[in-house]
Amino acid sequence: MQSRLNSSLSSAEETMVFSEGKTIFSKGDPGGDIYIIQQGDIEIYSVENGAEIQLARMTVGEILGTMTCLTNEPRMASARAASEVVLKKIRHVHIKRLVGDLPTWMKIVLKDFTTRLNQMNKLYSEAAGQLLQLKRNQISYVFLCSRICSLLTTSQKYLSVPSGDGKVIYYDNALNFATNALFLPEQLTTMLFEVMIDNGMIQIAVNRDNNKKYISTENVEKLVFFCHFLNEAKRGPYKKILESNFSTKDLKSLSGLIQMAKRMGMDTSKSCQIHMKDLTISLEKITGAKFYLESLQKAEKLGMLQITADDRVLFLPSDLSRILVNINVYKRLEKLEDTHRQKKMKNESAA
Repeated sequence: MQSRLNSSLSSAEETMVFSEGKTIFSKGDPGGDIYIIQQGDIEIYSVENGAEIQLARMTVGEILGTMTCLTNEPRMASARAASEVVLKKIRHVHIKRLVGDLPTWMKIVLKDFTTRLNQMNKLYSEAAGQLLQLKRNQISYVFLCSRICSLLTTSQKYLSVPSGDGKVIYYDNALNFATNALFLPEQLTTMLFEVMIDNGMIQIAVNRDNNKKYISTENVEKLVFFCHFLNEAKRGPYKKILESNFSTKDLKSLSGLIQMAKRMGMDTSKSCQIHMKDLTISLEKITGAKFYLESLQKAEKLGMLQITADDRVLFLPSDLSRILVNINVYKRLEKLEDTHRQKKMKNESAA
Protein backbone atom coordinates (compact mmCIF):
# COMPACT_ATOMS: atom_id res chain seq x y z
CA MET A 1 0.00 0.00 0.00
CA GLN A 2 2.77 2.44 1.02
CA SER A 3 4.80 1.90 -2.19
CA ARG A 4 1.66 2.34 -4.31
CA LEU A 5 0.84 5.53 -2.36
CA ASN A 6 4.32 6.96 -2.96
CA SER A 7 4.18 6.03 -6.64
CA SER A 8 0.75 7.61 -7.10
CA LEU A 9 1.76 10.83 -5.33
CA SER A 10 4.98 11.07 -7.31
CA SER A 11 3.13 10.95 -10.63
CA ALA A 12 0.51 13.39 -9.35
CA GLU A 13 2.90 16.12 -8.23
CA GLU A 14 3.38 19.39 -10.10
CA THR A 15 5.77 22.14 -8.97
CA MET A 16 4.40 25.69 -9.24
CA VAL A 17 6.11 29.05 -8.62
CA PHE A 18 4.31 32.31 -7.74
CA SER A 19 5.94 35.72 -7.38
CA GLU A 20 5.03 38.00 -4.46
CA GLY A 21 1.48 39.32 -4.65
CA LYS A 22 0.26 36.76 -7.19
CA THR A 23 -3.08 35.04 -6.58
CA ILE A 24 -2.89 31.27 -6.12
CA PHE A 25 -6.65 30.81 -6.10
CA SER A 26 -9.69 32.97 -5.38
CA LYS A 27 -12.75 32.41 -3.21
CA GLY A 28 -15.35 30.56 -5.28
CA ASP A 29 -12.81 28.87 -7.58
CA PRO A 30 -13.22 25.09 -8.05
CA GLY A 31 -11.65 23.25 -5.10
CA GLY A 32 -10.16 19.80 -4.61
CA ASP A 33 -6.46 20.25 -5.40
CA ILE A 34 -4.03 20.65 -2.49
CA TYR A 35 -0.72 22.51 -2.36
CA ILE A 36 2.29 21.73 -0.17
CA ILE A 37 4.32 24.89 0.57
CA GLN A 38 8.01 24.27 -0.16
CA GLN A 39 9.21 27.89 -0.06
CA GLY A 40 7.78 31.26 1.00
CA ASP A 41 4.66 32.48 2.80
CA ILE A 42 1.00 32.59 1.75
CA GLU A 43 -1.81 34.87 2.97
CA ILE A 44 -5.30 33.40 3.27
CA TYR A 45 -8.01 36.06 3.10
CA SER A 46 -11.65 36.70 2.30
CA VAL A 47 -13.59 39.79 1.24
CA GLU A 48 -16.71 40.56 3.28
CA ASN A 49 -18.84 43.64 2.49
CA GLY A 50 -16.02 45.12 0.45
CA ALA A 51 -13.45 44.70 3.25
CA GLU A 52 -10.51 42.31 3.07
CA ILE A 53 -10.31 39.97 6.08
CA GLN A 54 -6.97 38.30 6.85
CA LEU A 55 -7.73 34.73 7.95
CA ALA A 56 -4.31 33.09 8.20
CA ARG A 57 -0.69 33.17 7.11
CA MET A 58 0.86 29.85 6.05
CA THR A 59 4.49 28.93 5.54
CA VAL A 60 6.90 26.11 4.55
CA GLY A 61 5.67 22.59 5.29
CA GLU A 62 1.99 23.54 5.62
CA ILE A 63 -0.71 22.24 3.27
CA LEU A 64 -3.03 24.59 1.42
CA GLY A 65 -6.49 23.57 0.21
CA THR A 66 -7.34 20.85 2.72
CA MET A 67 -10.84 22.31 3.26
CA THR A 68 -12.02 21.18 -0.18
CA CYS A 69 -9.76 18.22 -0.98
CA LEU A 70 -12.44 15.68 0.01
CA THR A 71 -15.64 17.59 -0.73
CA ASN A 72 -14.48 19.14 -4.04
CA GLU A 73 -16.57 22.20 -3.13
CA PRO A 74 -15.60 25.76 -4.24
CA ARG A 75 -12.78 27.51 -2.36
CA MET A 76 -13.94 29.07 0.90
CA ALA A 77 -11.27 31.81 0.81
CA SER A 78 -8.59 33.31 -1.42
CA ALA A 79 -4.83 32.73 -1.28
CA ARG A 80 -1.96 34.88 -2.52
CA ALA A 81 1.81 34.77 -2.29
CA ALA A 82 3.21 37.00 0.48
CA SER A 83 6.71 36.39 -0.95
CA GLU A 84 8.08 34.28 -3.79
CA VAL A 85 6.40 30.91 -3.30
CA VAL A 86 7.18 27.39 -4.51
CA LEU A 87 4.32 24.89 -4.21
CA LYS A 88 3.92 21.21 -4.87
CA LYS A 89 0.43 20.73 -6.32
CA ILE A 90 -1.44 17.42 -6.01
CA ARG A 91 -4.59 17.19 -8.09
CA HIS A 92 -7.94 16.21 -6.62
CA VAL A 93 -8.36 13.25 -8.96
CA HIS A 94 -5.28 11.57 -7.44
CA ILE A 95 -6.39 12.34 -3.86
CA LYS A 96 -9.80 10.85 -4.61
CA ARG A 97 -8.16 7.73 -6.03
CA LEU A 98 -6.09 7.24 -2.87
CA VAL A 99 -9.02 7.94 -0.54
CA GLY A 100 -11.00 5.35 -2.47
CA ASP A 101 -8.86 2.62 -0.86
CA LEU A 102 -10.02 3.65 2.64
CA PRO A 103 -12.86 1.84 4.45
CA THR A 104 -16.29 3.36 3.83
CA TRP A 105 -16.72 4.42 7.48
CA MET A 106 -13.41 6.32 7.37
CA LYS A 107 -14.45 8.20 4.21
CA ILE A 108 -17.71 9.22 5.91
CA VAL A 109 -15.84 10.43 9.00
CA LEU A 110 -13.34 12.45 6.94
CA LYS A 111 -16.04 14.05 4.80
CA ASP A 112 -18.14 14.95 7.84
CA PHE A 113 -15.08 16.44 9.58
CA THR A 114 -14.18 18.50 6.49
CA THR A 115 -17.76 19.77 6.13
CA ARG A 116 -17.80 20.90 9.76
CA LEU A 117 -14.44 22.68 9.33
CA ASN A 118 -15.75 24.45 6.23
CA GLN A 119 -18.78 25.68 8.18
CA MET A 120 -16.61 26.90 11.05
CA ASN A 121 -14.32 28.71 8.60
CA LYS A 122 -17.33 30.41 6.99
CA LEU A 123 -18.67 31.56 10.36
CA TYR A 124 -15.25 32.85 11.41
CA SER A 125 -14.89 34.83 8.17
CA GLU A 126 -18.32 36.41 8.61
CA ALA A 127 -17.61 37.28 12.27
CA ALA A 128 -14.25 38.80 11.37
CA GLY A 129 -15.93 40.93 8.72
CA GLN A 130 -18.50 42.19 11.21
CA LEU A 131 -15.77 42.99 13.73
CA LEU A 132 -13.81 44.95 11.12
CA GLN A 133 -16.96 46.92 10.25
CA LEU A 134 -17.51 47.71 13.93
CA LYS A 135 -13.91 48.89 14.26
CA ARG A 136 -14.33 51.18 11.26
CA ASN A 137 -17.46 52.71 12.75
CA GLN A 138 -15.77 53.40 16.08
CA ILE A 139 -13.29 56.12 16.99
CA SER A 140 -10.07 54.13 17.20
CA TYR A 141 -6.99 54.71 19.34
CA VAL A 142 -5.01 55.36 16.15
CA PHE A 143 -7.46 58.08 15.09
CA LEU A 144 -7.40 59.69 18.55
CA CYS A 145 -3.60 59.65 18.59
CA SER A 146 -3.51 61.37 15.19
CA ARG A 147 -5.95 64.03 16.50
CA ILE A 148 -3.66 64.67 19.48
CA CYS A 149 -0.65 65.04 17.16
CA SER A 150 -2.53 67.43 14.89
CA LEU A 151 -3.91 69.42 17.83
CA LEU A 152 -0.51 69.90 19.50
CA THR A 153 1.18 70.81 16.21
CA THR A 154 -1.34 73.52 15.34
CA SER A 155 -1.63 74.85 18.91
CA GLN A 156 2.03 74.84 19.93
CA LYS A 157 2.45 78.61 19.67
CA TYR A 158 -0.28 79.06 22.30
CA LEU A 159 1.08 76.34 24.58
CA SER A 160 4.82 76.99 24.37
CA VAL A 161 6.72 78.95 27.01
CA PRO A 162 10.31 80.30 27.10
CA SER A 163 12.88 78.07 28.75
CA GLY A 164 16.64 77.84 29.08
CA ASP A 165 16.48 75.16 26.38
CA GLY A 166 14.42 77.36 24.04
CA LYS A 167 10.63 77.33 23.72
CA VAL A 168 9.02 74.25 25.22
CA ILE A 169 5.59 72.83 26.06
CA TYR A 170 5.24 71.45 29.56
CA TYR A 171 4.03 67.87 29.51
CA ASP A 172 1.19 68.38 32.00
CA ASN A 173 -0.11 71.34 29.97
CA ALA A 174 -0.05 69.32 26.75
CA LEU A 175 -1.84 66.41 28.44
CA ASN A 176 -4.57 68.61 29.98
CA PHE A 177 -5.05 70.58 26.77
CA ALA A 178 -5.53 67.42 24.64
CA THR A 179 -7.86 65.89 27.24
CA ASN A 180 -10.11 68.93 27.38
CA ALA A 181 -10.03 69.84 23.69
CA LEU A 182 -10.94 66.31 22.55
CA PHE A 183 -13.33 65.58 25.47
CA LEU A 184 -11.39 62.44 26.40
CA PRO A 185 -11.06 60.65 29.74
CA GLU A 186 -7.74 61.65 31.30
CA GLN A 187 -6.78 57.99 31.68
CA LEU A 188 -7.18 57.41 27.94
CA THR A 189 -5.20 60.54 26.97
CA THR A 190 -2.43 59.52 29.38
CA MET A 191 -2.27 56.05 27.82
CA LEU A 192 -2.02 57.49 24.29
CA PHE A 193 0.76 59.87 25.37
CA GLU A 194 2.62 56.99 27.03
CA VAL A 195 2.52 54.94 23.81
CA MET A 196 4.02 57.87 21.89
CA ILE A 197 6.67 58.39 24.59
CA ASP A 198 7.60 54.69 24.86
CA ASN A 199 8.14 54.46 21.09
CA GLY A 200 10.15 57.68 20.79
CA MET A 201 7.56 59.81 19.00
CA ILE A 202 7.43 62.18 21.97
CA GLN A 203 10.71 62.81 23.78
CA ILE A 204 10.44 64.02 27.36
CA ALA A 205 13.07 66.19 29.05
CA VAL A 206 13.16 67.79 32.52
CA ASN A 207 13.61 71.51 33.21
CA ARG A 208 16.56 71.93 35.55
CA ASP A 209 15.07 75.01 37.24
CA ASN A 210 11.58 73.82 38.16
CA ASN A 211 11.96 70.05 37.65
CA LYS A 212 8.96 70.00 35.26
CA LYS A 213 8.77 67.57 32.33
CA TYR A 214 8.53 69.18 28.90
CA ILE A 215 8.46 68.54 25.15
CA SER A 216 10.53 70.69 22.81
CA THR A 217 8.60 72.67 20.18
CA GLU A 218 10.82 71.08 17.53
CA ASN A 219 9.61 67.66 18.68
CA VAL A 220 5.97 68.84 18.65
CA GLU A 221 6.32 70.13 15.07
CA LYS A 222 7.37 66.64 13.96
CA LEU A 223 4.22 65.02 15.38
CA VAL A 224 2.39 66.06 12.22
CA PHE A 225 4.34 63.33 10.38
CA PHE A 226 2.16 60.71 12.10
CA CYS A 227 -0.92 62.33 10.52
CA HIS A 228 0.77 62.31 7.10
CA PHE A 229 1.77 58.68 7.64
CA LEU A 230 -1.83 57.64 8.33
CA ASN A 231 -3.14 59.54 5.30
CA GLU A 232 -0.57 57.87 3.05
CA ALA A 233 -1.31 54.50 4.64
CA LYS A 234 -4.82 54.63 3.14
CA ARG A 235 -3.60 54.57 -0.43
CA GLY A 236 0.09 55.53 -0.83
CA PRO A 237 3.42 53.73 -0.25
CA TYR A 238 2.91 53.48 3.51
CA LYS A 239 -0.14 51.27 2.90
CA LYS A 240 2.15 48.48 1.69
CA ILE A 241 4.51 49.07 4.60
CA LEU A 242 1.74 48.57 7.16
CA GLU A 243 0.35 45.56 5.29
CA SER A 244 3.79 43.90 5.13
CA ASN A 245 3.51 42.85 8.79
CA PHE A 246 7.02 43.70 9.93
CA SER A 247 7.96 41.40 12.80
CA THR A 248 9.60 42.58 16.01
CA LYS A 249 12.94 41.21 14.81
CA ASP A 250 12.57 43.15 11.51
CA LEU A 251 11.92 46.41 13.34
CA LYS A 252 14.80 45.84 15.78
CA SER A 253 17.20 45.01 12.96
CA LEU A 254 16.26 48.19 11.05
CA SER A 255 16.47 50.28 14.22
CA GLY A 256 19.93 48.82 14.81
CA LEU A 257 20.94 50.06 11.36
CA ILE A 258 20.09 53.63 12.40
CA GLN A 259 21.89 53.25 15.74
CA MET A 260 24.99 51.94 13.97
CA ALA A 261 25.07 54.97 11.67
CA LYS A 262 24.98 57.21 14.76
CA ARG A 263 27.71 55.23 16.54
CA MET A 264 29.88 55.48 13.43
CA GLY A 265 29.57 59.29 13.58
CA MET A 266 27.57 59.62 10.35
CA ASP A 267 25.34 62.64 9.65
CA THR A 268 21.90 61.03 10.06
CA SER A 269 20.17 63.90 8.24
CA LYS A 270 21.95 62.84 5.05
CA SER A 271 22.11 59.63 3.03
CA CYS A 272 24.38 57.04 4.68
CA GLN A 273 25.91 53.80 3.49
CA ILE A 274 27.21 50.83 5.45
CA HIS A 275 28.80 47.72 3.94
CA MET A 276 26.88 44.51 4.51
CA LYS A 277 30.04 42.86 5.85
CA ASP A 278 30.29 45.48 8.61
CA LEU A 279 26.65 44.90 9.54
CA THR A 280 27.13 41.13 9.67
CA ILE A 281 30.16 41.45 11.94
CA SER A 282 29.38 44.48 14.09
CA LEU A 283 25.64 45.27 14.22
CA GLU A 284 24.83 43.12 17.24
CA LYS A 285 28.11 43.97 18.97
CA ILE A 286 27.57 47.75 18.60
CA THR A 287 23.79 48.08 18.95
CA GLY A 288 22.56 44.83 20.52
CA ALA A 289 20.27 44.20 17.53
CA LYS A 290 20.84 41.02 15.52
CA PHE A 291 21.51 41.25 11.78
CA TYR A 292 18.84 39.74 9.53
CA LEU A 293 19.42 40.02 5.79
CA GLU A 294 15.76 39.19 5.07
CA SER A 295 14.69 42.23 7.13
CA LEU A 296 16.79 44.53 4.93
CA GLN A 297 15.52 42.85 1.77
CA LYS A 298 11.91 43.32 2.92
CA ALA A 299 12.60 47.02 3.61
CA GLU A 300 14.27 47.41 0.21
CA LYS A 301 11.20 46.05 -1.61
CA LEU A 302 9.15 48.73 0.13
CA GLY A 303 11.55 51.54 -0.85
CA MET A 304 12.79 52.16 2.70
CA LEU A 305 16.45 51.58 1.79
CA GLN A 306 18.60 50.31 -1.07
CA ILE A 307 21.07 47.40 -1.32
CA THR A 308 23.70 48.00 -4.00
CA ALA A 309 25.38 45.45 -6.26
CA ASP A 310 28.56 45.69 -4.15
CA ASP A 311 26.61 44.84 -0.95
CA ARG A 312 26.28 48.30 0.53
CA VAL A 313 23.13 49.44 2.31
CA LEU A 314 22.08 52.99 1.36
CA PHE A 315 19.52 54.75 3.57
CA LEU A 316 18.48 58.07 5.07
CA PRO A 317 18.46 57.48 8.87
CA SER A 318 16.13 60.38 9.69
CA ASP A 319 13.45 59.16 7.25
CA LEU A 320 13.86 55.50 8.19
CA SER A 321 13.67 56.38 11.90
CA ARG A 322 10.45 58.34 11.40
CA ILE A 323 8.84 55.45 9.51
CA LEU A 324 9.83 52.91 12.18
CA VAL A 325 8.50 55.11 14.99
CA ASN A 326 5.17 55.50 13.16
CA ILE A 327 4.92 51.75 12.56
CA ASN A 328 5.68 50.97 16.22
CA VAL A 329 3.09 53.47 17.50
CA TYR A 330 0.48 52.22 15.03
CA LYS A 331 1.04 48.54 15.92
CA ARG A 332 1.04 49.26 19.64
CA LEU A 333 -2.22 51.22 19.50
CA GLU A 334 -3.91 48.51 17.42
CA LYS A 335 -2.79 45.85 19.91
CA LEU A 336 -4.02 47.88 22.90
CA GLU A 337 -7.38 48.46 21.24
CA ASP A 338 -7.83 44.77 20.42
CA THR A 339 -6.96 43.85 24.01
CA HIS A 340 -9.43 46.43 25.35
CA ARG A 341 -12.18 45.22 23.00
CA GLN A 342 -11.68 41.57 23.93
CA LYS A 343 -11.74 42.44 27.64
CA LYS A 344 -14.96 44.42 27.14
CA MET A 345 -16.61 41.58 25.23
CA LYS A 346 -15.56 39.13 27.94
CA ASN A 347 -17.01 41.32 30.68
CA GLU A 348 -20.27 41.79 28.74
CA SER A 349 -20.66 38.06 28.14
CA ALA A 350 -19.98 37.37 31.84
CA ALA A 351 -22.64 39.87 32.82
